[in-house]
Amino acid sequence: MVSLFWDHYGAAGRLLDGVRGGGTPYELWSGGKGHWDHMAEVPELQARFNRAMTQFNNLSPVEAVFAAYPALTSAPRLVDVGGGLGGFVRAALARSPGLRGALFDRPQVIKRAQAAWVEDPQNAALAGRLSFHGGSFFDAGAMPQAEGDGEIFVLREILHDWGDEDALSILREVRAAIGARARCRLVVLEACISNAMASTASARINADIHMLVQYGDAKERTEAQFEGLLAAAGFELRRVVPTKGLFFVLEAAPV
Repeated sequence: MVSLFWDHYGAAGRLLDGVRGGGTPYELWSGGKGHWDHMAEVPELQARFNRAMTQFNNLSPVEAVFAAYPALTSAPRLVDVGGGLGGFVRAALARSPGLRGALFDRPQVIKRAQAAWVEDPQNAALAGRLSFHGGSFFDAGAMPQAEGDGEIFVLREILHDWGDEDALSILREVRAAIGARARCRLVVLEACISNAMASTASARINADIHMLVQYGDAKERTEAQFEGLLAAAGFELRRVVPTKGLFFVLEAAPV
């Protein structure tokens, strides 16, 4: 997985410059382009990133998440916001025959996801239960809307890519997509640095530095920071569940 992030090494070399001068290390390395914009212009980077995210499942297995929070596969519908090529929602669909899924990401990513889905014969039995949606989670109304109570919207390793202002915008779009469905839930899957065990604390802190290198104001967050963002977006943090991987499950309800 690490070998797929070759651009991140170059950005890390500008960390000191970014700290001293106030710029984003990745933009200093790339000639002024942010990570997402640069990746959109270089298909090889996008392809490597997608493969790396698939391999990341090995560090925090989806089965560990499902075991810690079984509601993810017992809900009627799972909306994976920023779900990339769909590895997470695919695992959920395979685990639960009655589950429906919706995959939402940028149009160019969804195009690749649809192609990859067709190419894998193991997906044939699942295809009728998954819908694909292209758009930006910053655009009002672009996100798939809740269709019924009990559905779960998932933000998996999304918020740590963004500073507080952008993270709040994403959460508000999720809240708008849920609408009046009071029994829907938002599940945030992230590292939670205030809750880290000693054995994993260093990994989470390293991830926090990595977010600084890539995105400038992005960061790993504490439980209190998540709670504040969720409240500002119209959610109540109900519980925080650890898993046997790097993630915590943060369950939030609309208010």
